[in-house]
Amino acid sequence: SLKIVFHNHLHHAGKKLTNEFEDLALDSHFPLDQIVFKVCFSPLSLGASIWPEEKPSQLMQCSMKTKLSLEFVDYAFLAVHKLLKPTDVDVWVQRYQEQYDTTVKVGYLDVSFGPFFLHSMRQSSKIWKQVLHRLQSGNISEPDTFIPLCQTLVVNETGQMIRFGQANTDENILLQPKNWRSNKASQKMNVSIESKDWVWSKPLALNQEGVQMVQMGSEGLDKNLPLAVHIEKKSSTLCIVKFCGMLNILNLLREHIELRILPKSSKEIRCLIGSYCRPTSVVTKCDETVVKIRFFGLGTPWSG
Repeated sequence: SLKIVFHNHLHHAGKKLTNEFEDLALDSHFPLDQIVFKVCFSPLSLGASIWPEEKPSQLMQCSMKTKLSLEFVDYAFLAVHKLLKPTDVDVWVQRYQEQYDTTVKVGYLDVSFGPFFLHSMRQSSKIWKQVLHRLQSGNISEPDTFIPLCQTLVVNETGQMIRFGQANTDENILLQPKNWRSNKASQKMNVSIESKDWVWSKPLALNQEGVQMVQMGSEGLDKNLPLAVHIEKKSSTLCIVKFCGMLNILNLLREHIELRILPKSSKEIRCLIGSYCRPTSVVTKCDETVVKIRFFGLGTPWSG
């Protein structure tokens, strides 16, 4: 058998986020080597026959008999689909006196494709063109625009660690571009805020645009902590999901600062706020909450 596998090598692809995401960064754990297309010849039988003659030309016959199949990966569920189910292919070529006689026999063709295939091929072709251009121009070190392969991008707007996963599955990951764990479970998402036991929220659907309020709660934290989930459809194949807390902080100082957020009945939360960076939100109750600050890296005491 013979397998030809095409990969998306993202080592030289653009990673620069644009527009409202230009001051954010991609998850560094995102895999850079991804299979996108596979051509299979299994089983494969090759043959060649040569009859030498006294004349300069000679009779040559070559044959190939195999079952051909084509597979691709869709980036919504990271599932492998059959573009072409295994079909019999017979090829026979004869060469004599610089003349060729070719015969090809193909069995029943069962081809199926749809939006998943079109999305995978369209986004992959964009990445290939971008990488080829960067390699040919020699500007590999220069930043270039990020081209998403997945259909859902998850943005953590809070200053805390967040885990999420598809509801009714074992998926449990830190933030990275999102693909559905299973096409059999419901396309809903669970989310969990950083704590000792990482308790999951109730499932939330991503097919409705707008802002949804999710009530969080876990050991060591107040129950029913509000978390805002903003869902925006950029296109038919790209969905942006943003997680935001109810306490939003913007630093207009020239120095970076550290924050200590002290809720009345739960443990403190610490986060860093960059100078003139995008606002950072925190998942906490704002009632009876105390905030202390100090300059970052200078060893200064906390404010009152």
